[in-house]
Amino acid sequence: MGRIKKTQNKAEVQERIYQVSRDLINMENCEDIRRKYMAEWNCSNTNVNWYIKKAYDLIDKSTQKNIDRLINRQMATLEKIANSAITNNDRANSIKAVDTMNKLMNLYVEKSEVTVNTDAPIQISFGDLTVSTSEDNNE
Repeated sequence: MGRIKKTQNKAEVQERIYQVSRDLINMENCEDIRRKYMAEWNCSNTNVNWYIKKAYDLIDKSTQKNIDRLINRQMATLEKIANSAITNNDRANSIKAVDTMNKLMNLYVEKSEVTVNTDAPIQISFGDLTVSTSEDNNE
């Protein structure tokens, strides 16, 4: 009969996901990938879309794993630098190393400068205390 062949095993499915992920990494257009594999694998647009989604998931997982590995390697290096600086009574470099470690772990919030242009009075509240920049407020 004219039946479409289904994928037979997990290895074949994984290989297709890897093929699509390689195409995505090589910056191929998703529409081109769809046309290519619909013809090559004799499957539907929906099936190829599923492979594309799984390929993106694989790329994300691989990227995150590499980032985690790099962060761990950097942290180990910074710990060695900090320990060596402390051992050598080099407080400035030990503080710099710890500071860099904290930044790497996103423990700091990046500061932003804000410019406000207005003629209206600005009021700032700290709990029960309200500070006004208006000069005509004589309370």
